[in-house]
Amino acid sequence: MALLKSVRKVGCVDITPEENLTLYLKTKTSKKTKVNNLFLPRLCEFKQMEKKTSCEYEEAFKGTREMALSAMQKLQLEIKAAKDNDGKDSNKRQLQLVLMVLRTICTVAAKPEGKHYSIYCETLIHVLGKYIQPSVSAKYWTFYLEHVRYLHYIVADKKMDDEAQRICDLVVSYPSYLQSEGDYKILLGMFLQQLLSQYHHKRVNAKLAQEHSTVILEMLKNFFIEMLRCNKDQNFQYPELIADFVEYLVPKRVSSVFNFLASLPANKTQMYDSFFTLLKDLRTSEPTKEVLHAQCQRHIEALCVFFQLDVPDRLQQQLALRHLRACREMTVFANDKSSNYVFSLLYYLVKLTYGLPNPGEFKDVYKDLSQKLNIFFEKYGEMLMKERWFTDVPVVITVLLTHLQQSPTTPYACFWQQMNNIECYIAHFELILGCIRLAPRIVETKLLKIDCCTSARKHTIVSLLITALAALASYAATADESTTEDEELFVSFRTQVLLVMKHGVSVLDSLQCITTDTTELKLIYSRFIQLIPELRTLPLKRLGITLAEFLVRVRHKLSVKDWTTLLRRLYKMMLQTEETNLTTELQAAHIASMMQEQPWPDLSLLRSRIGYFHSASPHVASGQSISQLTLESHSPLKVFLDAPQTHLLHWLEMQHFLRYLKSNEQLQINLMRCSPTIYYETLIARISEKMSTAVSSRLRELKKDLELKKEKTVGLTRLEHLCWAQINTALFHDDLQMNKEMLAVEIKTNEDYLEDLLQSKEFTTVTIANEVKLINQAATALQSFREFYEKADSEPITSDEVFIDWDALVDDLTSLALFMQLAGYTNLATEAWILHYRITNTICDEYGSLRSLQYFFEKNEYFLNSTTHGINLVEEIERKQNFLLNAMQQLPKIVKKYQNHLLMCLCHLACYYAKIGHMSYAQILLKYVSQIHDELPTQLGKYNVVLGTVDVVKFRILWKHLHMGQSKISSKLAQRSLVRHMENTLERFRGDFFKLSTSELLNYSILLMSLIEEVAECAANRLCDQFVNSFFAGILKLLYQSGSALRVIQVLAMWALINLQMEYIPKAQVKLKLIEYMLGLRSLEEVKEMREKPATAKKSTTASSALEFVQSGMEPLRRMISLYASPIKSIKLLLSPSARSEGKFDHFLHMQCNDTLQQYEIFQWCCFMLGCLTARLHYLADNHENLEDFYEASQQWLDERPQTDLHISFQNIQLMRLQHYANFLRSQKKYEKALNCLQVALDSFSKMRGNVDNVYHINFLLQLNATKKEMSVSKQTESRGGLRRALTFNISPDLETPVSTAWNKLTTTAMKIYASDDSTPQRAAEPAKKSAHETNAQISKARKLRRQMAGEFPFKTPAKADIVNVKSSTKSLTARKIKELRAAKGDLFSSSSNNTPESDVDILNQCQRIQSIDLVDSDDANSKQSETPIVTVNTDANQINKRSVRKTGKHNENIMDICHKIESINLVDEPTVISSDSGTSTLQATATKAHTPEIVGITDDADSFKTPDSTFGKLTAPPKTTNTRGTSKKANCTTQTKCKSKESIANNESTETNTSTASSETTTIKPNDPQVEMIEKIKITEDKKATTTKMKTRTKTEVRTVKVITVETEVKIITPASQAAKKEKEKSTSGSTTRGRPRTARKAPSSTNGNENIAPPVTVGRTLSRRARQ
Repeated sequence: MALLKSVRKVGCVDITPEENLTLYLKTKTSKKTKVNNLFLPRLCEFKQMEKKTSCEYEEAFKGTREMALSAMQKLQLEIKAAKDNDGKDSNKRQLQLVLMVLRTICTVAAKPEGKHYSIYCETLIHVLGKYIQPSVSAKYWTFYLEHVRYLHYIVADKKMDDEAQRICDLVVSYPSYLQSEGDYKILLGMFLQQLLSQYHHKRVNAKLAQEHSTVILEMLKNFFIEMLRCNKDQNFQYPELIADFVEYLVPKRVSSVFNFLASLPANKTQMYDSFFTLLKDLRTSEPTKEVLHAQCQRHIEALCVFFQLDVPDRLQQQLALRHLRACREMTVFANDKSSNYVFSLLYYLVKLTYGLPNPGEFKDVYKDLSQKLNIFFEKYGEMLMKERWFTDVPVVITVLLTHLQQSPTTPYACFWQQMNNIECYIAHFELILGCIRLAPRIVETKLLKIDCCTSARKHTIVSLLITALAALASYAATADESTTEDEELFVSFRTQVLLVMKHGVSVLDSLQCITTDTTELKLIYSRFIQLIPELRTLPLKRLGITLAEFLVRVRHKLSVKDWTTLLRRLYKMMLQTEETNLTTELQAAHIASMMQEQPWPDLSLLRSRIGYFHSASPHVASGQSISQLTLESHSPLKVFLDAPQTHLLHWLEMQHFLRYLKSNEQLQINLMRCSPTIYYETLIARISEKMSTAVSSRLRELKKDLELKKEKTVGLTRLEHLCWAQINTALFHDDLQMNKEMLAVEIKTNEDYLEDLLQSKEFTTVTIANEVKLINQAATALQSFREFYEKADSEPITSDEVFIDWDALVDDLTSLALFMQLAGYTNLATEAWILHYRITNTICDEYGSLRSLQYFFEKNEYFLNSTTHGINLVEEIERKQNFLLNAMQQLPKIVKKYQNHLLMCLCHLACYYAKIGHMSYAQILLKYVSQIHDELPTQLGKYNVVLGTVDVVKFRILWKHLHMGQSKISSKLAQRSLVRHMENTLERFRGDFFKLSTSELLNYSILLMSLIEEVAECAANRLCDQFVNSFFAGILKLLYQSGSALRVIQVLAMWALINLQMEYIPKAQVKLKLIEYMLGLRSLEEVKEMREKPATAKKSTTASSALEFVQSGMEPLRRMISLYASPIKSIKLLLSPSARSEGKFDHFLHMQCNDTLQQYEIFQWCCFMLGCLTARLHYLADNHENLEDFYEASQQWLDERPQTDLHISFQNIQLMRLQHYANFLRSQKKYEKALNCLQVALDSFSKMRGNVDNVYHINFLLQLNATKKEMSVSKQTESRGGLRRALTFNISPDLETPVSTAWNKLTTTAMKIYASDDSTPQRAAEPAKKSAHETNAQISKARKLRRQMAGEFPFKTPAKADIVNVKSSTKSLTARKIKELRAAKGDLFSSSSNNTPESDVDILNQCQRIQSIDLVDSDDANSKQSETPIVTVNTDANQINKRSVRKTGKHNENIMDICHKIESINLVDEPTVISSDSGTSTLQATATKAHTPEIVGITDDADSFKTPDSTFGKLTAPPKTTNTRGTSKKANCTTQTKCKSKESIANNESTETNTSTASSETTTIKPNDPQVEMIEKIKITEDKKATTTKMKTRTKTEVRTVKVITVETEVKIITPASQAAKKEKEKSTSGSTTRGRPRTARKAPSSTNGNENIAPPVTVGRTLSRRARQ
């Protein structure tokens, strides 16, 4: 018959229906084959019967329910029939039939076809069981019980609890169900299986499960009683009773069985009592030695199970103690002393741990018990350990101690509460040590669950180590500072603890199966971690440190995180002690251990730990380093790091030092000492602003080592190049700082004290020779940085070698670039910024790249047309566009430093856009920067480098005329407030700057130098030095204190250039001497010898001085300064004798003997610049020797120079040289060379346009025209044989044409009274009707012109009037008169800017109007409409040359074109304004006699002005204006005409003030020509203003009278028809005219007299300005 496939072991709850009966029988006994061996022979006896009936009943029970019921009924009939047979073996045959059918039912029930379990149980209970008698056959009864148990197992597995309970009840109902000694195993297993099934049934029906459990426990109690009866009556021995009870009671695969047994009903105690009574009273025969040892083994194993049952039951049943008590009384152990003594000791030990003794006797009992156990182990342990059962004795003690260690949560807490004395713990550790001594002889044990290996002895020792740590933690919890222990006792205690720890750790280290995830290791670690906080006393803390040192042996088995936590606990434990060195080492070890975390340490946590170590740890001495402590520590807890981990730790600590602890010199030295590489050592050393001696000497040693390696080997590696670069950078900054400290003395840099600087010992060190040493060092560092960058692909550097500090690298590059830029070494600065840009792009440092990008935009002229640098600005803008837009959107969120970088970059980007013609972009960017700067909370209300950059960029755009497109060249010189804007910018830089941070100071210095370079050139070309001298003095002091020799040279050169332009020869000579010394061209002694007073010359006559001035060959630009304003003052300019003796200039161009100047090209350019300035100095002093040779040699020198950025930087010097050279050639009458030179200059300027001042272009054009004129005059003189001296005396070559002709050429007008060839009076075509404001402005101009002519040029004779007028006209000219000239030109002639003026007089007279242009005083500088000038005639009609008048139209076009280009040149701020224009060629007038008017009064009105709007809006905010209103008061006048006067009110428009008054005068008119008549009236008004000031005690009122002078001008244009009538009226009124005195003005003829051709009078009123009063 086929058996079932599988069956689960007894005790398993979930079993499958396919379980096989035979396999079940094989697996349900302790030997797993006993039942099978008993059952298989019996199967053979039923073989014949099976063949007849098994198949029949099997099919029936597998069928339908009806078939199963019918089979049950049929079976009942068959059993009755068998019973009715009164044969001898009827009961036996009946029993055999029952067994056969029961086996068939079990087989069907185990199969999947089995469905009718209730019928199967009914068949067993009501059919089969009813006819069974146990006494019939013990053998068949055992078979029957096995089948019943199997069916019970199947039913219980199907969770049919009622049927299972009925089966148990069936068995118990039999009177004698123990017919053999082995039947107890079947019944005990079935009863306990039913008890365990109630645990699962409890979830379904707890109440019913509780009832069934109570019934089963009652059954078990009776069952044990029955067993004891059978032992006494039938001598059943039950040798395996304890093992079977434990096996069935505690199945191995049932979870939570201990909690279930602990929750059994109360009658479980009776069940246990019955069992232990059975165990104690069980009578057995004298056992053999093997049987005795087996019994001991079984009871020791059961003891461990009872320990497990007692823990969840909280010792209520005390099963282990009751079991040991029973073992003591068992007859089997009575005659064996060793076993009986062991069980007795174990009994007392368990009784002690269960807390049963009197607490007062606990210490003595425990000490005695521990001593007895140790003595027994020492005497008999070695002998007994040969027995198998005794090897489990130390193990069972270990198990007991393991349960004891769970003190907080187990019922053993009372044990630890009584362990309140150190002697108890000494006894406890003695017991542990006794077990450890026996443990090496343990071969195997079933008491410990060991799955990893077979070494029971080692795992036993490990378990004892765990219990020892728990005991130590318990003792530490009770000990504190107040606890006083005997020293000997503590030494004994400490010794025992260390012995346990030593043995345990050594065994733990030897176990291969112990890994990081092993339970035992985790338990040891957790016990130790819990122990550390409990150690409160210093001896215990030291003990804890020692125990931790033992754990170092198993450090490799612990995880990095666990070891780090352990060190942290130890460090925190030692914080409260005075062991500062130990605490510091533990903290350093903890931080170092964090480096070993895998795969990568937590850097943020590491940084916080390092920061706490250096800043918040009170025990850490200043200067102590984690890296140093890690390397130099001798503690067993020292952490050993590999090279990458050491690098990372040192890197992180170094980063913390560089950021927060720069001033800690001792820490710096310690970090350098323990640096793993010289790179880290270099990084640490470079951070100090002022290096200590030790750091500096160490850096120099490193530098020397690298130099030797560089010389002896092929070269340096990439990392060594980086070290070399940063070492040189650090030493460079150190030397620079030392120079600054040496030069930090107070000096006078005023212009008058410059020569005294040569006496200063500190100043004599500021030379190129000294500075070049620093520059060489910086250049070497820059070259090494370049090598490091270029070798990135060929020599990669991994993080295992070093961690590159890219921030430090970028900072060093930035500092080098900024220094080069500030020091003036432009080529080196450009290289540094390009490398900086490439590296920042490589490391994706977007904000860092803005600094280099800012330089590219600022110096855009270097990159626009050059491919040598590899920077395309268009491409770079496209690359950075998205980042710039995002940064602009997030601007308020970024840090202030990056805000400044971004905004300054946008400013210079605006300059670049303006340079390439995108002016709208430039305007938008500058406006954005100004607005967003005011909105930033960190920048609000502060004038810093950002706003300074905005002002500098605006000034650059305005000065270089970048706001004009190339299509508007003719109007480039539109009127702009350039000088005033320049002055205001300098004022803001001087006083408005907010407090600068350290990072902004260098940017401010560079910005200041950039501004002064442009201001110097602009001021020099416009002859205005009154507000730049103080600025130069301040800059010079700043540069001197920084030790920048090259910049000092450049500033002195710019200052000297202004002096030369203003002809301050002594001042310029002093500066040039200083430059020569600083360049090394002269020694200090030679320069001091030159300190002589220049030779004085007697003052010559005015005529000869004027002649020398006119004939000195000065260029026309210089002649704009009138004679009386010249600093020469008619004294010949002379150099000092020593300077005159040095007339050669070769040393400025040929410097082969000077090695210092040969090192850098910029030094040679500086010498070239110095040579040009010196040549100019000699020229002005009439020392022309060797000048031509120098200029020719300098041109050759320039031709030999390669095209570099320095050509662009010195473009202005090149043009200045050409300007001076042409001027020199003209003075030497070498006109052909001069023309060639000027043509070259014009070509050069066309290439440099936008980079240099447009004044150079104007100067070249003027000199070109003057040279041509001089050539023609020279040729005419040679052809005529020379002019008489009387005719040429005091006459300039430019003024050879008669003065009256020159004057008439200047007079043009846009209004025609008569046509040129028609004598009939007719009105010219009138332009568009002008507004009242424009009309008043025109009349104001005419009034001013009339006043100047009348009041400033008193003529003694008519013959001299023209000459005086010409000379006087050079005083001043306003922008308003330039507009008049332009308007006149537009009406009369066609404009052409390419023609060159043929008359020098025209150019001279136009240029004479340039010098006093000031935009602030121009009311309509930006006016787009032409203005019709009012003509005033001031020449004698008898001296007018008609030919000169006709030539006016021919040359006026060229004159006006030149004037257009001069309009924005601001040369001298003079308040007076003159203009004299003439309209038609037929107009002639008679010169009138002007008298100086009397000063009527000076008003105290407020100065109101308005700056014309520029491209950027209003450049200067107008000050507050004061409106003044006064009452009318008549002025004394002689006119009979009553004129309507207007009150003058001060408003926001520009107003002018003058201190002179005008008197009325009479003009004599030629009858046939129109005449202009001007009448001025002066009106004084007074206004009283009361000011009230309220104070606490009184109120103060002040009354102030303000006088306002109002000048009214009436202009009349009289036709020839009305001149006769007017003349008759004048004669009749005042008689003949008296020359030299003003005549009384007549009343203007009324319209009734028929004067229709008289122009209507125009009245102008204005208030004079403060500038005019000055």
